[in-house]
Amino acid sequence: MTDDATLLEKSTTYSSFINNSYQLLKNDFKRAKYLLKRKGYKVIEEGDQITDFEFLQHIMEIREEIEFAESQEELNILKSSALLKKQSVVDVISELFKQEEYDEINESLIQLRYTTRILEAIDKKEREFI
Repeated sequence: MTDDATLLEKSTTYSSFINNSYQLLKNDFKRAKYLLKRKGYKVIEEGDQITDFEFLQHIMEIREEIEFAESQEELNILKSSALLKKQSVVDVISELFKQEEYDEINESLIQLRYTTRILEAIDKKEREFI
């Protein structure tokens, strides 16, 4: 292999690593999971269920509101509320990391996952109004 080919291969590898790292760091959910795993704690899996049934009921109600939303204005209100909830959960996770209460983080990660999916559902519904 020539020096140019070797350099190109290394550059491609490093570029891929940097891009993957950026994607991990910009996503609150993935970043928290990564940090928790690095600390040696169990990380939630896709099938893990939420134990806060009040929160789950709230999520189901919001999904219903999204489904039956008839205007962009209704979706804007739902989106604003979901963004506030997401930031609140991210703040809780951040505080739990600062206090090194790693066992408590997974429940908040599940809430973050559900809240993120709510935002995705809103984005999908918004495309119907375009």
